[in-house]
Amino acid sequence: MPEQNPQVVLENRTNQPEKDLAKKRALLASTEMVPIQGTVDVEVPTPVLWEAFTHANWWPRWNKCFFWAHNRDLVLGKKLIWAFEPIRWWYLYKMFAIANIVELEKEKKVTWEVTALPGFYARHTYHMQDLGDGGTRFGSWEQAHGAQIRFPLTRKFWVAHFTFVKDRSLEGARSLESIYQREGKISKEKLPKRRYWLFWLTILILLLVLVAAGLAGWFYYSFLRPTEVSLAPGVEVVMGGGGNSLLVRDGQELMLLDTKFPPGSDWLQKRISKEIGAPVTIVVNTHYHYDHTQGNTNYPTAKIYAYKSVPELMRTYDGEWWHGHQSGIPTELVDGTKTIKVGAQDVVFTHPGPAHTHGDIYA
Repeated sequence: MPEQNPQVVLENRTNQPEKDLAKKRALLASTEMVPIQGTVDVEVPTPVLWEAFTHANWWPRWNKCFFWAHNRDLVLGKKLIWAFEPIRWWYLYKMFAIANIVELEKEKKVTWEVTALPGFYARHTYHMQDLGDGGTRFGSWEQAHGAQIRFPLTRKFWVAHFTFVKDRSLEGARSLESIYQREGKISKEKLPKRRYWLFWLTILILLLVLVAAGLAGWFYYSFLRPTEVSLAPGVEVVMGGGGNSLLVRDGQELMLLDTKFPPGSDWLQKRISKEIGAPVTIVVNTHYHYDHTQGNTNYPTAKIYAYKSVPELMRTYDGEWWHGHQSGIPTELVDGTKTIKVGAQDVVFTHPGPAHTHGDIYA
């Protein structure tokens, strides 16, 4: 397959400003990257191929390197706005781009330059050569230089991307040839339709996942994340992860009021074992709700205190769970007021009557 000389491809015939010519000369003089180029000969008259090609918003229909293109026509001096497909279908990106159209010769070529990225300057030319007898040589040429090309990792990506663009563009020209030979013309109606529903469905799913993750994060940090507040020497509240818990320690005696539920109860047990070191000898349940009581089973040697109606309430409302966790049901029952010792510290339990439930105590 014959290659087009880049010096010919980029020959200036459009009265470009000197600054553009200077950038072009600097690019051609650069040795940072060998141009990525290729051509393909197709049996399509050049005027027909050019007319179809100049509708940039048709490109995604026949050139699979493009996801979307904004411009209806190619106009010298205007911005070209488009988005590339990823170089591998499983790469989760769409590369949006903007460039200046700096060369435009009817039925011959269009060149744009990309300057929006820091440390990156590139020119891309699509060119055509009339071969006569209804044939056209269609080609793609691209070269870049700058810090992103000198850095090995980004250079590797850009070379792969330019090669992807060149290969898909030449394949696209072949697809236009097939359409022309079958239909006798190339029009928007004859081009394959580009459907975006899968993309927007994916975006919607990702947005829903992000919203769900945000809500989960908010819920965790608001309600589940354990936080610790010291109230006095040996007295500490652990909030979150279930019902708030109270730790009272005096000497080797440690009382835990409300044990949370998994996984917060497991986290609390590990924290007590690691940071306090003393075993929990007394467990208190302020009422029967699972988020205050299911961690009871983590402390099998502790005495478990609760109001006298709590065991029956546990079996009534969460009987299936407690049937398999009998060791967590309170056995030290309070009726009215009861005082116990945690080391030398007096702890008084009081039943206030019907409150949050019909089986509450406070300490």
